[in-house]
Amino acid sequence: MGTIVDWSALGQVLLAGLVVGAGLPALFALGLRGVFQAEGRLEEDDPLPGGVSVAPPRRALGVVTATVCFGLVLAAVVGGLWLIVKS
Repeated sequence: MGTIVDWSALGQVLLAGLVVGAGLPALFALGLRGVFQAEGRLEEDDPLPGGVSVAPPRRALGVVTATVCFGLVLAAVVGGLWLIVKS
């Protein structure tokens, strides 16, 4: 007699649900943080002694972070729509 629950399939569905249900919103939130960092809204430190500021590298990192995160979210959305339309 076979088992009633296919544990392998259940694990795959659970993993996909965690990645899509928690991973994509987390990526989107990280992208928003990158946007705020790029706009200079997260400047919490004072400049270094002597008036040297470290803002430009942080702003560039914010732009890169936002671009990568939003690109991954967009790719996941387009991939999901493609799977729906394909079937």
